[in-house]
Amino acid sequence: MEPEALRQTRLWVERFVIGMDFCPFAGSVFRQNRLRFVLSEAKTDAALLPDLVKEIQLLTESEIQSVETS
Repeated sequence: MEPEALRQTRLWVERFVIGMDFCPFAGSVFRQNRLRFVLSEAKTDAALLPDLVKEIQLLTESEIQSVETS
């Protein structure tokens, strides 16, 4: 089961970012499931940094057809 925070974030992206057309590229990326949502358990900026680095590395190494952004 997906954590509530991720479910709410997906809904916000779908309704606000895409629904209000704030990003003209978000809709197709979202519909093609190439938008990656990740939940960090970090409680401080310092603890978040390794998670951020890991996500940047994943995006850099991933094929755009599978993951375009997160």
